Amino acid sequence: MLRVNLLPWRHLQHRRWRRQRLLLGCVFWAMGLVLAAGLAQILNSAGARQQHHNALLRQQLEGLTVGQSSLSCLRQEQRQQQRRLQWLEERTVASRLNLQILDDLRDAVPGGLVLQHLERRAQWLTLAGHAVSSTELQAFLGRLQQFDWSHELLLEAMGQQEPVPQPGQYFRLRIQLPEPGEETSPGQFFSRS
Repeated sequence: MLRVNLLPWRHLQHRRWRRQRLLLGCVFWAMGLVLAAGLAQILNSAGARQQHHNALLRQQLEGLTVGQSSLSCLRQEQRQQQRRLQWLEERTVASRLNLQILDDLRDAVPGGLVLQHLERRAQWLTLAGHAVSSTELQAFLGRLQQFDWSHELLLEAMGQQEPVPQPGQYFRLRIQLPEPGEETSPGQFFSRS
């Protein structure tokens, strides 16, 4: 019987398989390395895009914060301007009322009456003077009651003036004026008829 040595053939076959496995392992290892590098590149680019997007959002948020603070400053300035405007309107109405009062008093004072003192404090007007007779004083009070700005008349003192006596009767009169926000008739403080 012939004996055939099968070991060298097997040995060569095992070498080929080993080389093939080694080659396949290297190929798979290289493919894995390329795939890992590609994934890392994709993830890095996604991270860079996210960081860029975050930076843009931070800038927009800072812009909104600055815009919000400037908006709050503008609102505060608007409130101050409204307060100033309201103060000016009140002063304008008060000055018109003062002019109207002076004009009306000039026309209302009869010939036998002399005003010596005129003072306005808040919503009260104080008049002091002397009248030749009580009829002159009554005529003056009647004229004052016809004006829109005289809400209430209070005759506080009447008689002889103490320091320097003058002929006639001394009087002290307080008149309540309208509040700044009260409704007034149209054209009340603008024109005279």
